[in-house]
Amino acid sequence: MTTTGLSADLEQIRWWSWRRQRLDRTCRGIDDCLRSIVGVYSANPTAALSLLARVPRVMQGMVDGAVESKLAVRIPAMHHMVWMLPTDNAPKVLAATFSDRAYRWLLRREGFTEEEYDRLEHEILLATGRPATADAIREAIKDPPEKLTPVLQAMCASGKLLRIKAKTPVSNAFSFAATRVWLGNELPEADPGESLVWLAGDYLKGYGPVTIEDFVWWTGVQPAAAEMALKAHDPVDIGDGLLMWPTDVKAFGGTRSVANRVNLLPAWDAYTMGYAKGSRTRFADPEVLPYLYDKNGNSTSVILIDGAVGGLWDFSLSEKKISIRIGLFEDPMPRALEGIEAEVGLVAGYFHARELDIKRVRIRDPLSQRTGGSHLKPLAGHDDKPSRSRAEAKPGPKAVPPMAKAKPIAKAKQVVKAKSAAKKAAPAKRPRRA
Repeated sequence: MTTTGLSADLEQIRWWSWRRQRLDRTCRGIDDCLRSIVGVYSANPTAALSLLARVPRVMQGMVDGAVESKLAVRIPAMHHMVWMLPTDNAPKVLAATFSDRAYRWLLRREGFTEEEYDRLEHEILLATGRPATADAIREAIKDPPEKLTPVLQAMCASGKLLRIKAKTPVSNAFSFAATRVWLGNELPEADPGESLVWLAGDYLKGYGPVTIEDFVWWTGVQPAAAEMALKAHDPVDIGDGLLMWPTDVKAFGGTRSVANRVNLLPAWDAYTMGYAKGSRTRFADPEVLPYLYDKNGNSTSVILIDGAVGGLWDFSLSEKKISIRIGLFEDPMPRALEGIEAEVGLVAGYFHARELDIKRVRIRDPLSQRTGGSHLKPLAGHDDKPSRSRAEAKPGPKAVPPMAKAKPIAKAKQVVKAKSAAKKAAPAKRPRRA
């Protein structure tokens, strides 16, 4: 492993990582985005919102369209969660991260014998020559078990079954199809060791600079295997154990900040889930981190202001109306508020919302102290932030307090027609945003 005297500057790391994660919206499309950052979490609506933060224009149908056109597949991968990946990369990612222990334990816990699982697998493959829902699969097989989900999950984990399409943009009830029929062949077998080395290279490019601990966290592999895979690329150590792709070092030295950039990232975004605890300060102050991750390490939906977390957000859908809650840690500049409102408009446009209700709320307890699942709605149940005049507003302290103070968004409640949201989403109208 090559070493250098280059010091690890946090500001450089922040902006370098921000760009490498394509949060400057320079992706040429969904395929380009997936290849740049390995993939995105497949859960709805995380996949669409993660892509929306990186691709200039993402509309409903484009995400499922990438799967239906065979450009991408959904398979269990890093963190044992389902990812959306380029189809040709999927066999290597699966080989590098696959572990059937969790699924076999689940099958044993539910009382499935190997003989029964083999029978169900055969019948399910016959029933999924075309995409079928779990209910349709249950009706097609003989003597279906009381709980079919563990079998479907195990088959997806082995690559024999693929998740295809959900009922709605926020549903995770996917239809399933046999891999060999959907793709025309089974996923090719790949060598686990060679695949892990390949994955380490793509991780260095899309997430670097990173530590060995980061790669262990991200992949779930053993530390020795993670170190071997990273060092196979002869990375440059820029200080503090941070490793970088060798040909990136010169460009990294010229990294500069960019003003007036705002991003809305969903829960489980690839960026916030890409690093172990010690490396997360590249996008958040240490005092902020307890508000961003729950006890299990699940990241929540965040607002990046000039590359750093400046607040939290979440939303609720009701027919053609979307309500978006915003909680900010400090007083942002007016340009940042404009950027937040513009990004909110993009989210509303994606869901075809005819009405948009923006609510400013107070951030209360850290996510790390709350119940499981809170990361999906980090601001649910929080009190509305009362409006104050500019003269009454006081900037919040640099360290985030339990109830951060901030100036309300210019329009706490507003109705946005679909035509207006679409106009705001057009690339030509967004020269000041990421």
